[in-house]
Amino acid sequence: MSQSPALTVAVLSGGRSSEHNVSLSSGQAVREGLDAAGHQVRTVLIAKDGVWSHDGEELSLRPGHGLLDADVVFPVLHGPFGEDGTVQGALETLDVAYVGAGVAASALCMNKVMFKDLMSAAGIPQVDYLGVSAERWHSDSDGVIEEVSQLGLPVFVKPAHLGSSVGIAKVTAAEQMRGALTDAFEHDALVIVEAMALGIEIECAVLGLRTGERSDLDGPALASQPGQI
Repeated sequence: MSQSPALTVAVLSGGRSSEHNVSLSSGQAVREGLDAAGHQVRTVLIAKDGVWSHDGEELSLRPGHGLLDADVVFPVLHGPFGEDGTVQGALETLDVAYVGAGVAASALCMNKVMFKDLMSAAGIPQVDYLGVSAERWHSDSDGVIEEVSQLGLPVFVKPAHLGSSVGIAKVTAAEQMRGALTDAFEHDALVIVEAMALGIEIECAVLGLRTGERSDLDGPALASQPGQI
């Protein structure tokens, strides 16, 4: 079996979200894996203020001119300004291939409330949930607590646009709810409260190929064997 040719890969890490440090750690692991596989790695750090840099020098991004002559970009970013379609849109304008979901899927899936609303519209079974805006929380916290109580216990309280367990709490008693919501709103202006799902958790990775975000020419999709978490 022939070995795949070496690629020049620009790895993005850091970012503007509260998951900045998690991204730095993930990016280091990805760079080490790519280097061990024989690929040329270009490190791109995105500071908390949003500035992109390479080898300590600020990068100037030019639409249509790629990124550091990389064959492909590997975004290892978490949360807003990383997984939500904004960076993916920037890479589209640079006209460079990148790893991961495109603009539309990234934007939709990063907003947990919008994604679950879409699943509801499509009739896909899911646990009960409630999306709460910071505006409503500050104006009617007692009403929110009362509505959330209809979900039962336990529930999970999550910032709608984050992951990596940042700001997430499992609430097992009613008196914990106010504190959990207050903490989640420290990270996001939109919070989701979800009923606990019972049963076996299964994951399955799907890898597809598109010629571009705006293209409808899909390549063959590959699915992994389902695995129990």
